[in-house]
Amino acid sequence: MATRCAALRSSTATASPQHDAFNRAFNRITPATLQAVNQAVVQAAVQLGLEEGKRLRVDTTVVETNIHYPTDATLLWDSVRTITRLVGDLHDQLPNGVKGFTNRTRSARRRMQQLQRMTAQQRQQQQETKYRELLRITGQVVQNARQAVEQAEGIRGIDVVAGLVIDQLRQQIAFYCQLADRVIDQTRRRVIEGEPVPSEQKVYSIFEFHTDLIKRGKAQKPVEFGHKVFLAVSAQGLITDYRVLEGNPADSDHVEAALERHQQTFQHLPSGTPQIAAFTAPPMCSAASRLKSARCASPSGAERRLRSRKPWSAARHSKKLNDSGSALRAASPCCFAAGE
Repeated sequence: MATRCAALRSSTATASPQHDAFNRAFNRITPATLQAVNQAVVQAAVQLGLEEGKRLRVDTTVVETNIHYPTDATLLWDSVRTITRLVGDLHDQLPNGVKGFTNRTRSARRRMQQLQRMTAQQRQQQQETKYRELLRITGQVVQNARQAVEQAEGIRGIDVVAGLVIDQLRQQIAFYCQLADRVIDQTRRRVIEGEPVPSEQKVYSIFEFHTDLIKRGKAQKPVEFGHKVFLAVSAQGLITDYRVLEGNPADSDHVEAALERHQQTFQHLPSGTPQIAAFTAPPMCSAASRLKSARCASPSGAERRLRSRKPWSAARHSKKLNDSGSALRAASPCCFAAGE
């Protein structure tokens, strides 16, 4: 028994990784590194004869960012609490602390909760007033935070590490103040002035500020927040190409570029009839006509009959086709095939 206890103590003496060790290590991988790894896997599959690139299926999907549903009130509240927390950290690092900064998180949270809990009738009478109060509080917090950053300029900590921490906190406060200015501007334009703000000018999260608003016409989820990703998948299920798209571009704009990258990777275009999902016929045919070795394939008789049906009727009757590839091609009036 004593021997087992000694062995247990010796095994636990070494420090074990923290629960977020894998996440921190994964975040250090850059997008360029991931792209290079994926290309290396594809090239290895080609050299080993596991993938010939004769079939190709392209589609887009949305990778959602980890954010709460954005509203003007919650974005203003996020700005206030984040800036206040960072100023508090700066106060702890400075020898004499931060002077002249007032903690307004309770008043900001109260206004945010009042706005979130309003009924439709209350919004018509009280929304603008509450938003004006929340905007005023947020503006005061941003102004006081910038003053605190100016006060901390040139002040060094008790050692080199503390000085680096102070500089980093100053940069973070200045960065979130800029995001708060954008949130204040879009809230004032939308709520106070009644101006429609374009989606590309909006901030949907101050933590994931790169988030895009994406509408794909889905009934279950009409609006998604994240990034649209373009995927090219081979017949073996291997992702041969992918692109993270900016904003919400049309899916058909990337068909021709995907075929060109496929030709560069495999030295030939897909043979047969690749499956092209979620793309309309005219862009696909125009992309095929611009490539000398590709032509626009004509659908079969069964596919033409299925294509003439209404969308919901075509989806319901697509089960009658035995070949799943034919069912997918029937959803689009044309598709790609290698030129003769």
